[in-house]
Amino acid sequence: MMSSDRRTSDRIAASNGFTLVELIVVLTIVAVMTMMSAPSYYRAVKQSRADVAAANLRTIWAAQRLYWLENHEYTAALSTLQSLGLVDKQLPTSADELQASRAGGFYYQIALTSGSFTATATNTQDNVTITMDQNGQMTPTGITLGFQ
Repeated sequence: MMSSDRRTSDRIAASNGFTLVELIVVLTIVAVMTMMSAPSYYRAVKQSRADVAAANLRTIWAAQRLYWLENHEYTAALSTLQSLGLVDKQLPTSADELQASRAGGFYYQIALTSGSFTATATNTQDNVTITMDQNGQMTPTGITLGFQ
């Protein structure tokens, strides 16, 4: 009687494991699903970075308006707005600064033209540029912004 109980318990223990074929099938399915979802993930990351850049441009625009109210002119230096506490001091202002921070996002610049300004956010890795003028008009290149 003891030997038949042992054989039954051996069969039950053997049937609880996975075969190599089952394991390979599951790993293949997981790999295919990962490959299908990777482009969507990349697009979502790219879109979220662009939305953050657009929000930062709105902050720069508002800071420029406040600076103009005080000085009756716009500033060409983002560092001036940063030193006044109007813009985050962590915003990179060049591609080198962005690369040093390893943020993987955008760097920001301001250009003056005859009494007006243009603020630009550039991401060279994704080939995306977002520009905002003194009127608050935003122009994205290389992406569609999620909110405006």
